[in-house]
Amino acid sequence: MTSATASGGAGGRRPARIVCVALSPSIDVTYVVPHLAPGTIHRPAEVYRVPGGKGFNVARAARALGADGAAAGVLGGDSGAWMVAMLARSGMRLATVMGIEPTRTCVSVSDRSAGTLTEFYEPPPRITPKAWSDLLHTVVRVCDEHPSWVSLSGSLPPGPVPEALADLVAAAKGAGAKVAVDTHSTALAAAVGAGADLLKVNVEEAAALLGSGRGTGYGDGGGDATGADPLTAAQLRDPAVLATALLAASPHTSLAIVTAGADGAVVASRTGPPLRATLDVRGDFPVGSGDSFLGGLLTALADAPDDVETALRLAMGAGAANALTPGAGVLDAGTARTLAEKVLVTTLSPL
Repeated sequence: MTSATASGGAGGRRPARIVCVALSPSIDVTYVVPHLAPGTIHRPAEVYRVPGGKGFNVARAARALGADGAAAGVLGGDSGAWMVAMLARSGMRLATVMGIEPTRTCVSVSDRSAGTLTEFYEPPPRITPKAWSDLLHTVVRVCDEHPSWVSLSGSLPPGPVPEALADLVAAAKGAGAKVAVDTHSTALAAAVGAGADLLKVNVEEAAALLGSGRGTGYGDGGGDATGADPLTAAQLRDPAVLATALLAASPHTSLAIVTAGADGAVVASRTGPPLRATLDVRGDFPVGSGDSFLGGLLTALADAPDDVETALRLAMGAGAANALTPGAGVLDAGTARTLAEKVLVTTLSPL
């Protein structure tokens, strides 16, 4: 494990610790071009390169907002060594394991004239059973420092089975941390079954889980375990319905958040009615906005666990601030907090 000490919080108070696990790390590269023309040579006007993967983006955003975030993941090769060096140089605490295959690179091309983003994601390298076991033990070791939250973000790489993510959830919870999960498909179902405390997914990911019945009672034609009717096609596109249904189908989960891009996000909790948040801000660099959302959410919840509305506001502000800045998980904290004050939060009727 590699470690680096992060700075303390305002007034000397130690910030809340958040351990952010990147399930599929990558070097995230952003090219900015005046005009993207397939089949031609491009010379980017701007190039941005950051240590990425959803978990590292969450950690970077949380740290920018004042939280003491540790970054964990399996890295490999020269690309992995570069990520370790860059993360350590930034002052990030590291809990990394070195694997066998090189860490991948993902490229985003921002077309200034069209206002579009074209993305190229290399497949993640295979993770050996030993590397995964080492990661699990490393996360448990970091949890000895009693973090408020452990976040598990990204797609499960080739190698570990979905149940391996459940083991990671159980290990973190067994060490006394709350667990937030941002993944999809069978890995999401496994995390739900293992008792993840917070689920943060987008509309498509929530609909896929609830519509398939994986890890829930939905999707089998007979409703869910709570006795609710199966969701209709229209309901599977509604973030409010999805967040409420996801919470109902996840008995150990206290917060279920469904994001809907420019249409905002909905959070369903066990302590109050669902909340919808919207913010009329658009940026040219949306890659990492969902991760910054989660970083902002956990930063606020670590400080005030019961103040869901404030956490939702900071999450929205962080996601929007990321979209205004090139580089995944890169944001200006002042901008994020200013935007948080402009978020419109609406209380929804219980569904």
